[in-house]
Amino acid sequence: MSNKKKIVEQIIRRLKSGDPSVASNIHEMEVKEAVMQVLNSRLRTQYFESLQLSENIPDGCVITTYDNVPVISWNGVSKSTLPAIPVSLPKNMGVWRITPVPYTSSQLSAPTLSCAVISSTQINVTVGSVSNAIAYSLERSTDLNNWTVISNTSGTFNDTGRTGVTTYYYRVKAIGNGTTYTDSNYRYTTATTPKPQLATPVVVCSNPTPDGFDIAWSEDAHADGSVLERSLFSDFSVIQDSLQLSGTGSGAWAYTGLASGTTYYVRVKVTDSTNTYSDSNYGIAGSITTLQSKLNVPGSFASGVQSGAFMPLTWTDTNSSPNESNIEIQVATDSGFTNIVSTLTPGADSTDTSFNSGGVTGTKYARIRAKGNGTTTTDSDWSNTISFVIT
Repeated sequence: MSNKKKIVEQIIRRLKSGDPSVASNIHEMEVKEAVMQVLNSRLRTQYFESLQLSENIPDGCVITTYDNVPVISWNGVSKSTLPAIPVSLPKNMGVWRITPVPYTSSQLSAPTLSCAVISSTQINVTVGSVSNAIAYSLERSTDLNNWTVISNTSGTFNDTGRTGVTTYYYRVKAIGNGTTYTDSNYRYTTATTPKPQLATPVVVCSNPTPDGFDIAWSEDAHADGSVLERSLFSDFSVIQDSLQLSGTGSGAWAYTGLASGTTYYVRVKVTDSTNTYSDSNYGIAGSITTLQSKLNVPGSFASGVQSGAFMPLTWTDTNSSPNESNIEIQVATDSGFTNIVSTLTPGADSTDTSFNSGGVTGTKYARIRAKGNGTTTTDSDWSNTISFVIT
């Protein structure tokens, strides 16, 4: 017996509430297969729709299997390319309709689209998600005519490898499933990359002296100038001076005439006079402190005429405050100053004092030096030793 005859007999017997004969008794799965064959052979519509969910025909059943026809699986409402006439099957077979029913679809909303220019070679493009979209088509162009698909997902796409000083156009659409939802319209945006930026120089300060230091920095091959800035503040809130150096090979400079014992901050950026490249960021060397200056030795150190227990001492002041904090004089009983009997500390800018012998007679030796302030100046050398006799 053919499948068609079997299904007809089975349906009739079920409608009459009769029991199938043993010869015509077929398994329920065979009934379902036979039903699908009959329906598919008579299809004359594009949609195969269940009006009543039936456990007898689960999702995934093939509803079109003919030559040159794509295989279609059942999914509640499935699309077929075969035509048919109306058919209705009651009872345990469920209720099915195969008719030229209208099948409406909705157009997806266009995704949101935004750009963030990161550098001359990178633009980050962000696509918003759209409900019911199965994919996206993010495309790029430089002329609005030729488009290249660069992503098929929502979220942020990092578009790298771009060219500086170039306008890029982007468009995106949401992709529907082709049945219940159709593709959205395109949404457009644009972004222009900046000039490429010169590389930030690496800056190094070295060789501090009491009045200056050396500075050197790396150079971008496209740079033809440099800007040097010096400050007493690490945040460069106040710039002491700014130097503009032109020409390649300007990767070094020597600062002179600065204050001793002072901490300086220096930064450098490189430039391009052709305007093909934008200035680099500042490279910061950190800080460097100039050395303290050594004070001059006080001049003309001499003793006077003893008056009682006191011996007057005089000298010429060769420094000035605040560089000089005070004067130091040592008096000893030997020229090697191993037995110091007195240390005198007259104030800064002074030129005379007296040694009190306390009535101890004998030959005494004395020497003098200027004392630094500990920040910008250091102590002078000791003067030549003088001697005098206490009587």
